[in-house]
Amino acid sequence: MRVHISNVANFGARTVSLAQYNTLKISQTMGVSEIGIRSYDSDGDNDRELQIRIDGMLTPVREGDIFILQLPTWNASRFEWQFIEALKLRNIKLIIFLHDVVAEMFEYNRQFYPQYIDLYNTADVIIVPSDEMLLKLREQGLAVKKVVIQKMWDYCMEDMITRHYFARRFFFTGNPDRFEFIKNYHGSTPIELYDEMKYDSNTPSVQYKGYRNQTQLISEMSIGGFGLIWADGHQYDYYKMNVPYKFSTYIAAGIPVISRRGVHINSIIEKEHLGFVVDTLEEADDLVQNFDMDEYWKMLGDIQKIQFLVVNGYYTRELLNEALIMALED
Repeated sequence: MRVHISNVANFGARTVSLAQYNTLKISQTMGVSEIGIRSYDSDGDNDRELQIRIDGMLTPVREGDIFILQLPTWNASRFEWQFIEALKLRNIKLIIFLHDVVAEMFEYNRQFYPQYIDLYNTADVIIVPSDEMLLKLREQGLAVKKVVIQKMWDYCMEDMITRHYFARRFFFTGNPDRFEFIKNYHGSTPIELYDEMKYDSNTPSVQYKGYRNQTQLISEMSIGGFGLIWADGHQYDYYKMNVPYKFSTYIAAGIPVISRRGVHINSIIEKEHLGFVVDTLEEADDLVQNFDMDEYWKMLGDIQKIQFLVVNGYYTRELLNEALIMALED
């Protein structure tokens, strides 16, 4: 019996790729093998061509194996259905690791909720980001009995950075077209914005920094400042049920986090003293402008405990171990 895990291998530096890649690298320390998936336009394949392509990907998978499928693959539903059907023909145990729920992530995809639920119901075990998301999926018809709740993402680094300075600034990763509060922010605490899509800011309150790879990003953030977790509208509703990857980015950098009240991960922020939960950006701005340096150093000590777990992959390892045990036990 072997354990395999999927990994979307051609998404470059996007968050979806980093989350899947880090999960892959951690799972490999547990003896799990990679099955690479390419995200592509499968409409050009007829059914036979698509089946040949999928069978080629699944060549190492044997009857009785365990397969961890990281979803979404960002392929068409036709691809994902045929991929799962090919797995089931091999009589495997299927663990679906649900990184994002596309029907919740994008409003226009809600019409396809029944198709997504049918897909998720093929799992023997499903990993979801929160109890709130599980409740939403149950309301939509999720019937999988064996469920694992994710605590947070890991962000693996070779070295844990513990030397910091105090700086009154926010860090934020994300596209302003998706996080529109960026366009209307005029606070005293500047937001240093990281995204691969160029953004022309018309205010000194937002400073576009461009794209950085994983190591560069952590290096720059770790110098000092505050990680910002914020969203409005539909994206805010999604954050109430999801685990934003940027949260673990900030923790891996060893800096405090400031999050909007109502966001799902706020419970661990408050419990582990990782930062602050506020109601408005004005409150966040005022907090940073009046923050005491001694309190900052004290908070960094609390953050380092969780930072150690995140950069060494402990949360993901615990998550996968729990799912594997569930898959094999009656």
